[in-house]
Amino acid sequence: MYKRVRKGSHCEKILDYLKKGNTLTSWEAIDILRIQNLAQRIAELEDKGYMINREHTTENNIKVTRYSYAEEKIDE
Repeated sequence: MYKRVRKGSHCEKILDYLKKGNTLTSWEAIDILRIQNLAQRIAELEDKGYMINREHTTENNIKVTRYSYAEEKIDE
């Protein structure tokens, strides 16, 4: 079961962006959504029950984590 994400919050903006099939790195979150501390916001979404995928990669010789939305959580 998902906990509610506050309307207009950074978490809501990130979740909406990821649910559209987009992926996001910390730098992209700053540039596109004007949101800092992406890792913390992702942790908050996970605490609320949302499943977020992480892909650790290297882009332009810099190690980054690229986040994407995982489909619905399976309740156990």
